Amino acid sequence: MSLLLHTALGLSPDRLPRLALGTFPSPCRRLHNLSSVLGVELWLKDDGTCNSLYGGNKVRKLEFVLPEVLRSGASAVLTLGAIGSNQAVAVGAHAGALGLQVTVVQCLQPQTPHVTRNLEALKVLGVRRVLAGHQHDLPFSVPVEWLRRFLDHGRPPYFLPPGASTAEGVLGYVEAALELDGQLDPHTPWLVVVPVGSGGTLAGLALGKALFSLGWSLSGIAVTPVWASRRGRIERLATAAHALLRAKGAVSRAMPALDFELRYDQLGHGYGYPTSAALEAMALAEQVEGLVLEPTYTGKALAACIRLARSTHRPVVFWNTLSSTVPGNYFFPDVSTACQGS
Repeated sequence: MSLLLHTALGLSPDRLPRLALGTFPSPCRRLHNLSSVLGVELWLKDDGTCNSLYGGNKVRKLEFVLPEVLRSGASAVLTLGAIGSNQAVAVGAHAGALGLQVTVVQCLQPQTPHVTRNLEALKVLGVRRVLAGHQHDLPFSVPVEWLRRFLDHGRPPYFLPPGASTAEGVLGYVEAALELDGQLDPHTPWLVVVPVGSGGTLAGLALGKALFSLGWSLSGIAVTPVWASRRGRIERLATAAHALLRAKGAVSRAMPALDFELRYDQLGHGYGYPTSAALEAMALAEQVEGLVLEPTYTGKALAACIRLARSTHRPVVFWNTLSSTVPGNYFFPDVSTACQGS
């Protein structure tokens, strides 16, 4: 188990419980072939392989979230997301392994090969799916399902918001900021780039960067509309995590100012809609690096990395948040036939 955060803050594991799910630190390496082809300097921070059943960025979050679920005494977890939700698969895999029943309320999104894989994984994992329809139906469908689960089991399910982006979940990426900093040359003007959906990953990195005065720049690439991934939401998540640390006596000073950029130039037609830039970046990454991505999050983030590396002339670290394996599909199939987008 990595204890970087505990050590940096002087916290014992019993004060900040953590469930060891991943193998960390995750690798950070230069993408030599892709850099050479594009004439830029690109690096990869790869969380995809941190767990052999299901990796990706949710593992770091769930390491801090699941102890809270177990402490609550709940026997079931209720979460929500789109039909291609990585969050649903991650919770199904890791909460399910603890004997927790998992239900996910889902809304529709454009169908891609990645969405199909995740739906198949949910079947393999035995996750109960409830289709709400449009995303605007979720605020009505989730309370109804919560009550149904309560009546069926005699006790309330633990509600987990999209992306496992809670105060506890954000701490996973506060620690990840420390981890990455130890892998980077401190004299290089790095730009670190992450995709942004529910915002917990960016919030954790931004808070870690501020708490520990880390020198690299940070850019989040929004894959959801402004109302869903606005800066204020990121700041509130970081503030909640900071308040949690203060309550545990880990930090005494006020919430530090956050320094990050939030970009919307890769969104295209919206969440889940592939863009031509994302598909081109995905195809090239697979061809020259063997790196398989998907068009909702990581394809758009890599397209942004390429653009930023060209425009800023700085070395860019692409943070891969996608699991390299999916239950029922040990390796991703070829993505060169992914849905065409605009």
